Amino acid sequence: MPLPRRAQFAIAQLGSKRGADQSLARLLSADEIPGENWKKMDERSWRAGSIGPVTPWGQRSRAAKNVVGWRSFEKENGEKWIWIQVVPYVSNEDARSALGGATLGDGIANLRAEVRLVAQKFIEDAECEGLDAVRVLIQDTSGPRGENTARMIYGVVGSFLIVMAITSYSDSWTDSEVSSTVNLQARRIRSIEGD
Repeated sequence: MPLPRRAQFAIAQLGSKRGADQSLARLLSADEIPGENWKKMDERSWRAGSIGPVTPWGQRSRAAKNVVGWRSFEKENGEKWIWIQVVPYVSNEDARSALGGATLGDGIANLRAEVRLVAQKFIEDAECEGLDAVRVLIQDTSGPRGENTARMIYGVVGSFLIVMAITSYSDSWTDSEVSSTVNLQARRIRSIEGD
């Protein structure tokens, strides 16, 4: 029987992770996110292919000793948040396979969230400049601070899967800000990888 996802996540962060610095360098910094007054909240790295169900593409990424990078940000007024995760795979085909298998249950649950899910939908084959392929999950929630819309954007850049969670309350993200942020993250990966 597999370990619970939180236990898998804790174990995947332990020990030596050669390449962790490079995995974090692939992520945007606070001053690169469109708009002002962003601050970094947290960042993590862990061994790829160590969390979730066993897949052929995950096994290949793990065998290659790839490292996942993750970073979260908050706008200083406390109304907007984003976290960005970049998962390296061994090929574009593997990254696309991971994209096709992306589901709501792929993340680590936010135990501090005090909201309830009102509605959700996947948008297949969405388009976003800079990405080879995209899926978007939109979730509407309600909680003590009112209504909230969260977007999970899954996109492929070369042999990498980008996952972004973008959410806000009253100071909502515009489509232009979302698109710009995703495009900047894609360009960051392409510039580092020489694509």
